[in-house]
Amino acid sequence: MFQQILIAAAIKAIMAALCQIYGFCLDHEDCPDGVCDDAINAIESFEAPEPTVAKPMAFDFDIQWDKLQPLVAATVELINALKAFLGLNKVG
Repeated sequence: MFQQILIAAAIKAIMAALCQIYGFCLDHEDCPDGVCDDAINAIESFEAPEPTVAKPMAFDFDIQWDKLQPLVAATVELINALKAFLGLNKVG
């Protein structure tokens, strides 16, 4: 149960961080129109469970282990793209 609460809290943190990143982009004058729309829509469509101890059985993840490899690949791609976008790629 504690692990599920941590997962739910981590999901909320990831969604909040992505909202901050894309919100910054949308507010910036150099952000091209419409580029962030798909990302914002995806973030808004993600209904993560609330991390709460008041209702310990309020959520139960039905993990689809066959989807783990695509998630790992997407995570690596996200991190690499984020590093490139923020100019954090090491050269040399």
